[in-house]
Amino acid sequence: MAIVRTDRRSTPVVLCVVLLGLVGCTAAPEPRGGDEAGVTTLRLARTGSFADVQIDAFSEAVATGSGGALEISIAEEYETDTNLIEEEIVAAVAAGEVDLGWIGSRVFAGLGVHDLDALTAPLLIDSLDAERAVLDSGIAAEMLPALDELGVVGLAVMGGSLRHPIAVDAPVLGVADYAGLPFHVFHGEGAFETLALLGAAPVDVPPPQRDSGLLDGSIAAFENSVPYFASSFADKGTPYLTLDVALWPSMGVLIADPEALASLDESDRQAVTGAAEQTAERSVDLVDDDGDVIAAACAEGATFAQAGPDAVAELRTAVAPEHARLAEWPASRGFLDRITEIVAEVDAVAPEIPAGCSG
Repeated sequence: MAIVRTDRRSTPVVLCVVLLGLVGCTAAPEPRGGDEAGVTTLRLARTGSFADVQIDAFSEAVATGSGGALEISIAEEYETDTNLIEEEIVAAVAAGEVDLGWIGSRVFAGLGVHDLDALTAPLLIDSLDAERAVLDSGIAAEMLPALDELGVVGLAVMGGSLRHPIAVDAPVLGVADYAGLPFHVFHGEGAFETLALLGAAPVDVPPPQRDSGLLDGSIAAFENSVPYFASSFADKGTPYLTLDVALWPSMGVLIADPEALASLDESDRQAVTGAAEQTAERSVDLVDDDGDVIAAACAEGATFAQAGPDAVAELRTAVAPEHARLAEWPASRGFLDRITEIVAEVDAVAPEIPAGCSG
């Protein structure tokens, strides 16, 4: 159990805990109230800074909901120099090495839990409006109990930015553009299978190797968000993003060590779960700034391409076998059907591309 408890004057006191049959003593809180009130620090592991705006919102909500009795700190030892970082974080939370984890929903299929697969089915959730509708439907809350079998508690699913094709030499538009293309994807079954179906040569390496591959020509394209593209296209030599092709959304999942939660008193436990719910409700709004980001990136020389409706339809046909594969899992089949129905009802508004910035 990784919880750290100190009083607000940083004077250590004694707390004995039992974990995995071992007894140990750490710092313990004084009773709440005034200057003697204890502060409990919950350590959160996350995969880089992609969700920091949401993590900041969660941290603020935890502090507010607990009346200052709880605080969130980032476990800095979890780095993105391995493509197994998300699996490592799930294991760390389950083992009590950290109290909370924030990872992509894509990781769970590889760990044998398929209930969340439909959230990142390729070319299905294709707009932030659709993402909001899916999360507002309550589907995510139905998926999360399946994470119990991994030894973690699923607190919330956080909607994030859409992921688009980003390229070095030319925009990646229709299926023909993917043929043989060395295309980096983040570690996960669904992403690798999708790019293979599109005819690309999927590359599954950690981000540092991806970046060096983009510069030396061994990788020609990758998938990421508009904000990431805008902040990095000049350094990576990747000036092309295809805006109307949303391969899948970023879906963050906040998980907790069940023993860490159980060690909190009822009011603090409710502060954590309530903050998770509040942040999930705001999660898409917190990242909904593509319009402003696009305008700024265009001014710096970025190019936003449009594949067009026919090319997008062609891509959807090409990835249909991946949808069929997901439907083979009973845990994901019903969710996939329901998400498909929800998305079909959404009339999304696409962000505008400034004149002279299309390619």
